[in-house]
Amino acid sequence: MKKEEQNFYKRQINLPNFGIEGQKKLKNSKVLVVGAGGLGSPAILYLAAAGIGEIGVCDFDNVDITNLHRQIIFDYEQIGNPKTNSSKEKINKFNPFVNITEIKEGITALNVESIIKDFDVVLDCTDNFSTKFLLHDACYLNKINLVQASIYQFEGQLQAFNFSDDITSGCFRCLWETMPEDGCVNNCAEAGVLGVVPGIFGTLQALETIKVLLGWKSLSRNESFIFDLSNLSNKKIKWKKKESCPLCGNNKKITKIKSENYNNMENFEISYENVDLTKFKVVDIRESFERVEGFLKEDKIEIEHIPYSTLQNSLPEISKDEAYLFYCRSGRRTYELVYRLRKNNFNNTFSLAEGIVGMNELLK
Repeated sequence: MKKEEQNFYKRQINLPNFGIEGQKKLKNSKVLVVGAGGLGSPAILYLAAAGIGEIGVCDFDNVDITNLHRQIIFDYEQIGNPKTNSSKEKINKFNPFVNITEIKEGITALNVESIIKDFDVVLDCTDNFSTKFLLHDACYLNKINLVQASIYQFEGQLQAFNFSDDITSGCFRCLWETMPEDGCVNNCAEAGVLGVVPGIFGTLQALETIKVLLGWKSLSRNESFIFDLSNLSNKKIKWKKKESCPLCGNNKKITKIKSENYNNMENFEISYENVDLTKFKVVDIRESFERVEGFLKEDKIEIEHIPYSTLQNSLPEISKDEAYLFYCRSGRRTYELVYRLRKNNFNNTFSLAEGIVGMNELLK
């Protein structure tokens, strides 16, 4: 490590039990951040500041103006650009001693293991249950460390799983054996979010990741750290390994990644690369304020608009005999909606995985 690089990290090198050896450990580490949003943005910045040698950024979305109040890695001038590329640009200017690997795709049951396999730690910075459980199970089965966080308005929770050292002491499915349905908790677009809240939890994820890599004491395997930022109260919820756990128990039901364990993700999520618009009725479920005039070339096809806020407690009035393609900003809300539609036997409905990004690609 050259003198200039050592000077970049000089203040943390001076910490007790850190030193040059600790800095070299971080430099030789590879960390994957899944989701460059409110959690992922500060996590990427602080991982880069600490000197993680390689940071993978996995996200298929583009920077939107509504992201900027909390996704602090992006600038106003980057609106419309891919989040992975925008993250790389920022880190390259900020810390030239760190490598950023761009992964411009969403996590699915088909690609998750190939994406995570070369990393030491995975940060789950996503906002839906299907992806969270998918990442958790894949990290467990592949013995890769996982640091997980989620937020709801002013509250959040944090977990750390050191699966590379131990897969016998329990997992998150010991607490949540069955995955909750997507949509049972609103995401940031519907529930609202103060930017500092995911900022704090993304920073905590970076901290726990560094502690895992250095072998420092971190959150124990079977506990969640809960922090309510509205009144600064916090607690730890602890749970025990369950012998009936479907992933780590005595009679394992989950022994490999299968899409049917994650709400049949591939059955109704479809990428723009595989879409023929002539075969679908297209429905935009973004709210009216999200539909920026001129953003889509909607004159190319007929697009129906049904705001998601009108569908949270009901289903759209559509025909079961026709094929429908729903899209929103990121694919999160349409995923939840189509999941409900499929449960009500609307089997010819699909969610556009890339959301508005994919629809713009289709309408070029």
